[in-house]
Amino acid sequence: MLLALVLSASGTELKNDSCRCDGTEETVTFQTGFVDGECWASTYVPTASDYPFTPEWLTFFVGPSGEGYFDLFLYTIDGDNAPDTLLVGDAAYVQGTEENLNQVFWADFKVDVPEITEGNIAVVACFDGHSSTPTIANDDDGLDHPDRNWIFADLNGDGNMEWESSRDFGVRGDWIMRLGWGETDADADADADADADADGDTDADVAIYSVAPNATKQGAAVDLTIFGQGFQVGAQPHIGGLALTGPQVRDDGTITGRSPTSLPPGTHDVDVVNPDGSSAYLAGAFTVDGGGCGCGLGGRSGGLAGALVGLGVVLARRRRS
Repeated sequence: MLLALVLSASGTELKNDSCRCDGTEETVTFQTGFVDGECWASTYVPTASDYPFTPEWLTFFVGPSGEGYFDLFLYTIDGDNAPDTLLVGDAAYVQGTEENLNQVFWADFKVDVPEITEGNIAVVACFDGHSSTPTIANDDDGLDHPDRNWIFADLNGDGNMEWESSRDFGVRGDWIMRLGWGETDADADADADADADADGDTDADVAIYSVAPNATKQGAAVDLTIFGQGFQVGAQPHIGGLALTGPQVRDDGTITGRSPTSLPPGTHDVDVVNPDGSSAYLAGAFTVDGGGCGCGLGGRSGGLAGALVGLGVVLARRRRS
């Protein structure tokens, strides 16, 4: 069974897919066949009442496993409704999963996102340094918008990379990728984090923003990523006071590891302690449910079902040489 952890938001999301992602039984497919440097894209068609707006977040379903960087961009479109002119973008480190939707916030890229006053807009995601999985999912119920779902690849095998409708590659559904703006639960979390910093609960230069995935079943370990800032080489992460297995500090904002299997059911704090003694924690950031995992893996998921729990935020800035 597949658990969809989705955003609780009062804002607006533009989407082309029909995935309910609300715990209702439905089928999705993770698209195989991508190689390093290839891209997928979704074009969005706002209504007149949407303008003007400034994109704030991107929600997408990437899995079913693995991890890696994706280059994420906002584009204007050409006469065929395909991506045309780059607006802004950067690289994000994504933990693939079949358990939750992933989300990135454009503001975390430290780029100036333009206000959109007219026309359609596209989001492009490109494989950066890896192939295969994690990969984008489609809703697997028919391609409702052939002119809004794209793949950038060498369709004819002649070395010429072009934007082509995903239909030409045999994709059976619309990409599960949404562009949003407005208030979300993350706004409240950010306010709470700011208050904690003001009270001196965390060191000013060290912080934990989120954990993804943020839940597992009792007795089941899960590979996870801790996102934040100020992490030092040799930093020690913990959940509920227990050390993660095989922790790796990927950069000063990203730590990966595996959750301990001995965690009891309930909600647990996550903390990171640096070698110099500085530390940070995020209260109630990880949940352990009673019972077994009940998760199936594979390129195609037989059903999208489960509880409406919360969102795993998965963005970390990549260091550029």
